[in-house]
Amino acid sequence: MSRSFREAITEAERIHLQGLLDADGPEVYRSTMQRLGEDLGRRVVDMLPERGMCMLVCTVEDADFLARGFLETVGVERVVLRCFWNERRKLGDFELAPIIRRYVEPGDEDVSALVVIKSIISGACVVRTNLMEVLERVKPAQIFVVAPVIHAEAERKLEQEFPSEIARSFTYVWLARDDAREPDGNVVPGIGGSVYDLLGLGGEQAKNRYYPQLIHERRALRLDRQRG
Repeated sequence: MSRSFREAITEAERIHLQGLLDADGPEVYRSTMQRLGEDLGRRVVDMLPERGMCMLVCTVEDADFLARGFLETVGVERVVLRCFWNERRKLGDFELAPIIRRYVEPGDEDVSALVVIKSIISGACVVRTNLMEVLERVKPAQIFVVAPVIHAEAERKLEQEFPSEIARSFTYVWLARDDAREPDGNVVPGIGGSVYDLLGLGGEQAKNRYYPQLIHERRALRLDRQRG
């Protein structure tokens, strides 16, 4: 088992990554994941185009923590949010992650950069599904694939699912890269195990019953803007 870190990783980023492994309960794990979202936001914000909106795509389990931290760094005023509820399924050796529910904000026509953020990118199944959904409507100039931790084979697996002209536009922003898995498929050390359980959201079915507070807040913000 070996872990490599991104070049020029900061001491704070290393501490936050280790914090995921050391967290002794969901509240600590959640706050650490939010800090990692902030770390990643600081890395991405200077690469975003000056004009146009950024679309942030996240999964339901990441919305209130990793995605929230990213948004707080990048700024909510320039971000269109899409949140997906994915249900993982296996057909033999093939893994699927169909979208069973979605939260979509208006503003597709103004998007110049797309950011897909996830707590860990392992086999790229969820990222692939969510990217395919978004790219049916949005044609951004830049696509960022963002995660605290990524498996060593994830980039190759993701790129082989897309035409070369799209795959070439991917910019990967990660802090640690791991090359080992446990027998159940979890990356080690990864983010410490099953993110659903570590965040206190329960298993696969339970997390898909969760409705993020972030979405409530953004709905309220849009209503206030419309009234104003």
